[in-house]
Amino acid sequence: MVALGYLSIRASNLILRVPLGILYPTILCLCLLGAYSLGNSVYDVMLALVFGIVGYFMKKYGFSAPSVILGLILGPIAEQELSRALIISHGDWTVLIRSPLAIMFYAFAVASIFYSFRSFKRSKTK
Repeated sequence: MVALGYLSIRASNLILRVPLGILYPTILCLCLLGAYSLGNSVYDVMLALVFGIVGYFMKKYGFSAPSVILGLILGPIAEQELSRALIISHGDWTVLIRSPLAIMFYAFAVASIFYSFRSFKRSKTK
């Protein structure tokens, strides 16, 4: 690993000296080429472009990318488990709030949302 690191130092140094006006389009072309080669479909390229644009606007407006990715991954899982719980309880929604442990988790969720909004407002006023 160390030997590979020493061998790549010179190449990394040369890449870092390339002007950004050349480096960014090159990276974009390589990403789109990789997206196309993955499934041999223009749909994959369009999907990569759309998510790249979404990522750009998320970064521009200060959204947290890990939070969005976590939501995209855990959202379908949570939906499936909610559906499973409702099937088991024959559609009774109160099964979700009967347990003291569940109520404690809901309280923590509400408190953390409230705290994040409060700290966001404080940071905006300063």
